[in-house]
Amino acid sequence: MNIFLFGCNNNTLHLTRFLQRLNLKVGLVTISPEVARKNEVAVYEDLTKYPSLFNSIYVAKKYSLKDEDITGIKKLENPKLGLCIGWQRLIPREILDIFKFCIFGMHGSVFKISENPYKRFKRNGYGFFDV
Repeated sequence: MNIFLFGCNNNTLHLTRFLQRLNLKVGLVTISPEVARKNEVAVYEDLTKYPSLFNSIYVAKKYSLKDEDITGIKKLENPKLGLCIGWQRLIPREILDIFKFCIFGMHGSVFKISENPYKRFKRNGYGFFDV
């Protein structure tokens, strides 16, 4: 499945490393340090410094993902699912419509994702729940 993360801070990096432990490699949509400074992004992380974590990296020209970024994101290879964490802007409708399934928006936590993702969870008849 082609999964893309939208993000530009340390929460995005934590989620990427978590997904890597599950053997999921994802694409990334992020912004440059210059765009982050201009938009005063909290806890910005330059994720382009970690190219081995991603299948592909698209660096948006604008934090709003308008104009040329819509065209650039349309060129992503078969995007099916998006995960948005560490992105402080709304994703435009034109980009939402590109993804086969959807883009999920999440807020980060003050707690890091566990080194063993299943250690904190127990299985019930329907799935996992936090303990």
